[in-house]
Amino acid sequence: MNIELWALFVTGAMTYITILFQQLNMSATQGTAYSLSNRDKPIEETPLAGRLRRAAKNGTEAVAIFAPLSIVASLSDVSNLWTQYAAMVFMISRVLYLPAYAIGLVPIRTVVWSIGFFSLPFFAIGLFL
Repeated sequence: MNIELWALFVTGAMTYITILFQQLNMSATQGTAYSLSNRDKPIEETPLAGRLRRAAKNGTEAVAIFAPLSIVASLSDVSNLWTQYAAMVFMISRVLYLPAYAIGLVPIRTVVWSIGFFSLPFFAIGLFL
């Protein structure tokens, strides 16, 4: 497995973990009955619950951008310093993003997110080199 696909795997795992933590937190704070319901009634979120929900949403949005780049690189047999470093930077940023957001590290969370987000154009450039 190349670095780009490894980074995609880890990023996908982090997205799963984020969603899992969000669900476990909701069950712990709102009760199992609410978790098993249709969730038609809005609830008042704790600050942590809100941060986990937003982190999960952000994680799925990030994977939607990163996954095609990684798959195109793999299918095109393109792996170079640009794609490898960008993939590693993105993956590391996603690993750091969840704890930074969950514990409310402002502005570190934004810096971590920005580094990962701005690694994506470098990955795309690497596809054409």
